[in-house]
Amino acid sequence: MKREDLERAMQRAAKLAQQGESEKAEATYRQALVQAEVSSVAEVDFVLGEYAEFLGHVGQHMQAIEFSRLRANLRGQHAPERSEVYVTGLIDLATACRRADENEEAERSLVKAIAIMEEDEPSFRRTLSNALLCLSYHQRESKRHAECLESCERALKLRLEDDEECPPLELARCQMAVARAAIHPGRLARCREMLEQALPVLEKIGEPDDEPALLSGMENMADLLELEGRIDEAKAWAERGVARALTKPDRAKFGLLTRLRRQIGNYCETQGDYAEGDEQRRISHQEHVDHFGADHLETVGALQICANYFVGRFRYAEAEPLLRQILADSLRLQKADDPDLSRPYNNLAFCLLHLGRLDEAEEMLNQSALRLVGTDDDLKLAFHDKNLGILRKKQGRAEEAEVHLRKALAVFSSKGPRMSAFVKEIEGWLK
Repeated sequence: MKREDLERAMQRAAKLAQQGESEKAEATYRQALVQAEVSSVAEVDFVLGEYAEFLGHVGQHMQAIEFSRLRANLRGQHAPERSEVYVTGLIDLATACRRADENEEAERSLVKAIAIMEEDEPSFRRTLSNALLCLSYHQRESKRHAECLESCERALKLRLEDDEECPPLELARCQMAVARAAIHPGRLARCREMLEQALPVLEKIGEPDDEPALLSGMENMADLLELEGRIDEAKAWAERGVARALTKPDRAKFGLLTRLRRQIGNYCETQGDYAEGDEQRRISHQEHVDHFGADHLETVGALQICANYFVGRFRYAEAEPLLRQILADSLRLQKADDPDLSRPYNNLAFCLLHLGRLDEAEEMLNQSALRLVGTDDDLKLAFHDKNLGILRKKQGRAEEAEVHLRKALAVFSSKGPRMSAFVKEIEGWLK
């Protein structure tokens, strides 16, 4: 099949996808891949890239990873090892992995790509900078804050040293990444320096595609002001971000809108206004209903945030009806044996444990256990063991309790700082 014919097929598939005809689009991609396989390696590479991108956008992440991995291996076999073709294949694989939260493979791919590019930095400078920024996202999520800041600073340095002048918007986005990374190691002066350089550029010349970067900057400024103890100003920045997001709501900005709402709710509670904090989370849940519909897991997640704050303030009686609604919605939206259903059962069990209703809590944990049969997800199993250990402790079955609590503790301890709250909770029960 000639290249121009393949390109036309890809255009048809993309148009079908835009029209919501996902099954027809996938069939077109699949047929094009079969035809490319009898043509040339270059044609297969081309179709695999387009097909993987489509699969990622429609949520078929594991197949997107499989095709991206195949494409990267193909490039490794047929392109010079140090070529930009091979490097970009690794970066595309990392992107597909991150969409599916397969972050360990994403990091391995990025580290390999970066190592190749560092040996020939001048010819790879811009691509190397982008790869370092991608790596920083994973490092931040893993709470490896010093490594994250180092990656972002290196990316910025490469942009500034590039022989070709870095476009202002591209530079501002890179500065924003440095600002975000500088917050957690406590480099507040560096964070402010970068925000003050980037925000005016994003506000003045940002195009529609750059709106999320501007909102992210407002979120970061609020974070910075909060750390400086200037809660009123932090709240004002978050409110400004919400107002801007609501003028042109779209899917790309919705996650930022949700986080900004959460910030405002937290600031209200810091100021002692718990009722307003709860109201902000209620509004966020309603925004999810309006945006996704009531029958959507994102909407269920927004309701979970409301419940979490009641639990966090030991208001278990108020959390219970929300947790029961979350469980009912999850059962309706997910397959009955989905391991993810262990979470709403576990959350409701935790609430019932603290309300002293041990028999009901045990029934919820039995239902959780049924969904975990055959799973190798250590975190899901650890949350189940934690709550089962608490139940056995309350039932006076100390030896059984310790077995379950120590199993959970071993998992949470292995996950680093992001699980420290659960480590502390279990240690309290083991005393």
